Amino acid sequence: MKRTIILGTVAILALGGIVFLIERKRPVESQRVRHIPDIVVSDYDGKEIKLSELHRKVLINVWASWCPFCKDEFQAFEKVKSQVGDAVTIIAINRAESLATAKKYSDELHTPSIMYVLDAEDSFYGAIGGFSMPETLFVDENGIILDHRRGPMNADEMERRIKQAFHL
Repeated sequence: MKRTIILGTVAILALGGIVFLIERKRPVESQRVRHIPDIVVSDYDGKEIKLSELHRKVLINVWASWCPFCKDEFQAFEKVKSQVGDAVTIIAINRAESLATAKKYSDELHTPSIMYVLDAEDSFYGAIGGFSMPETLFVDENGIILDHRRGPMNADEMERRIKQAFHL
């Protein structure tokens, strides 16, 4: 009897792990939001930016200095930005960390093509139904979310998703 229970538990855990790995590779579309939330963030100089008024192709990444995947992902964003040029703006929204913490982290990355902004209340992450780190949205010039990727991406996946979403 105990052996059956143990084997059943192991089988359920193994199946759950397989499903997790498969789902992790599959693109995830946000079920809560179809348009970019009407949220105001601020750049490092304190200038406010209303996300719903950007009216350009934007890749928005949600990050924090404690995220173990973000550093590599920002290097990949920089590489991809050099390939797509001005066709896409990359905005990195920090999740409620202080200006000093966010700026120290981003300055160490040497990624000048990325526009770093602060979301002091962490409103954006909540509005998009965030539940993993990092999260990246591909938004068209009309504010429509074309793709929502949860979890880290490498440069090849970013480039593929950018080309797919924005038809570049």
